[in-house]
Amino acid sequence: MRWREEVLGVPVIDHWWQTETGWSFAANPLGLGILPVKHGSPTVPMPGYDLKILDAEGGEVAAGEMGEIALKLPLPPGAAVTLWNANDRFHESYLSLCRLLQHDRCRIPRR
Repeated sequence: MRWREEVLGVPVIDHWWQTETGWSFAANPLGLGILPVKHGSPTVPMPGYDLKILDAEGGEVAAGEMGEIALKLPLPPGAAVTLWNANDRFHESYLSLCRLLQHDRCRIPRR
């Protein structure tokens, strides 16, 4: 990454997003002033998103440990709460771990 910054003359900023979230859910908010860049890290959660890092059983891991990233419900305005004409597929694809673990905090009413 550093060579790209040297060649381009601008910082290389990582961020995480999905189409369903509507925009980045973890990023370096440059408009507020650049935070220290750690290549390969998106820096901080964006407002409205409560990010959790979970182990294979769905429990939160300690800071600095590896795990699966999860967005805690409810999602903020602008994020998709289903898939177009595929609500069952949305629940199966995005909430299957929650369903397996029977977490009440993962419940979204079906439409």
